[in-house]
Amino acid sequence: MIIVKLMGGLGNQMFQYAAARRLALRHGTEVAFDGSYFEACPVGDTVREYALHHFSIAARFATPREIAETSGLCNGIWTKTLLEMRRVTGLTRYSNNLFREPQSGFCPEVLGLPDNVYLAGYWHSERYFADVGATIRQELTVRSALAGRNQELAARLASSESVFMHFRRGDYVESAKTAAFHGVLPLGYYQQALDTLRARVSHPRLFIFTDDPQWVRQHVAFSVPFEVVDHNPPRHGYEDLRLMSLCRHAIIANSSFSWWGAWLMQNPDKIVIAPRQWFAEASMNPTELTPPGWMRID
Repeated sequence: MIIVKLMGGLGNQMFQYAAARRLALRHGTEVAFDGSYFEACPVGDTVREYALHHFSIAARFATPREIAETSGLCNGIWTKTLLEMRRVTGLTRYSNNLFREPQSGFCPEVLGLPDNVYLAGYWHSERYFADVGATIRQELTVRSALAGRNQELAARLASSESVFMHFRRGDYVESAKTAAFHGVLPLGYYQQALDTLRARVSHPRLFIFTDDPQWVRQHVAFSVPFEVVDHNPPRHGYEDLRLMSLCRHAIIANSSFSWWGAWLMQNPDKIVIAPRQWFAEASMNPTELTPPGWMRID
């Protein structure tokens, strides 16, 4: 069993699942989630909900005992003593095997970890699951069928040189902790990205996805027409993600959400433009965060 701690919003949860699933496939075992983050969100973090149930994933939630026995994370000396006694006497097949993600950058050690391990981290790199990419794409498919306005929009995305552009604001603006860590991309980034894409794509049709449509309508002006996609409520973010994945090209934000929208696009000739500055702190901008073939601009 590979247990992975889920943290953050949908995009982060998808990275965590993908890294754990790849390791589980290597060992022919299952993925189990630790969802305790959603029950007691750390102070300063944006409150999130579990969101992977909308996808065709192969995983379940781990029991408290499985989490404690695999990770060694438990409260109280007496509980820890009982767990150690169970290991010594052979009453459990698990070991205290907690692996925390390094501060930043890709960690190749993860790819060779043993079975019965607990993963704690964000795992923001395609390299954690690139060799099982086809499986991950299949399992991160939305379970429900397209319907209503999403079905109508999907048809328009498929019949044009559709480009999605993602503006991530929300907690990047409202939370001091998140703003200090990520930062908000300047409008100049989006203009440069659009100019870069227009030099390569004839007659692009621009669709803007954002968690702040009012701000976009008030502050964004391009020389090409665009449509703001804002009909899906926040809890239906998976629908926006699916619509993103149906576009032909992408201009993403410094956001795991739009990263996945671009990664899941099926167009073999897709152009994906990503920001070089992913985090506010320049030293925390690993090049392996963007897959080969994606363009990074300032």
